[in-house]
Amino acid sequence: MELLMVKKPAGFEVLKQDAEKMSKLKFGEVYKIKVSRPRNIKFHRMFFGMLRLAFENQESYDSFEIFEEVVKIGSGCFESYIAPNGETFFKSKSLSFAKMSQDEFEDFYDRAGKVVERSFGIEWELLKREVEEVS
Repeated sequence: MELLMVKKPAGFEVLKQDAEKMSKLKFGEVYKIKVSRPRNIKFHRMFFGMLRLAFENQESYDSFEIFEEVVKIGSGCFESYIAPNGETFFKSKSLSFAKMSQDEFEDFYDRAGKVVERSFGIEWELLKREVEEVS
């Protein structure tokens, strides 16, 4: 069971859509709760806006998909595989909401921006401001 809650000065308040689920929990029982922030779709869109803008302002790659792969791998968001011949292959990880928490995604966003700056010479702070103004 997952419940969405908001921290208030007096404690946590369950969101209305989850109040019925909360009412099914028994008093006096111990429950294990995992705390995480759900992914923010606006922030997710900001990342792809930043990536699209960076792609349009670089000349190394003709394909957005390859550019995205390079930035994700450069940011450490990848898995590596070793082939039987000993050669290493890299594949970027998924950015899906189910695979990455909001905190992890925000950390990745900053690392990706720094990769764009370091690898393509596009100033990260300027790029970030430009994307945030549009969002």
